[in-house]
Amino acid sequence: MEPEIYFGEMMLAAYEPDMDFFKGARQYEGKIWFSVIIDEFQPAGGNRRFAQATAKYFGEIIEGECEGTKLTSECIGKRVRIQRRIVLEEPVWMVVEILF
Repeated sequence: MEPEIYFGEMMLAAYEPDMDFFKGARQYEGKIWFSVIIDEFQPAGGNRRFAQATAKYFGEIIEGECEGTKLTSECIGKRVRIQRRIVLEEPVWMVVEILF
């Protein structure tokens, strides 16, 4: 029996080595990031403070805080790195790097 592995409130339920829809790795400080492909994009505006995108299996992703992590419509189909962050006291998936 494999040990249960927790990432904050999330638990790793199963490990499938042939899953190619995302890639993950450990960073320093024990933080986990995932590399995902952006499916859809919605710009900031109205009651939306941050630009948002969606990625398969992860759902809603918001743009990062740095200029190099801002989302645009050109990001659709591109790969980005995301991390779980707390924004306005809510956990969200946030872009930490745009990979081209």
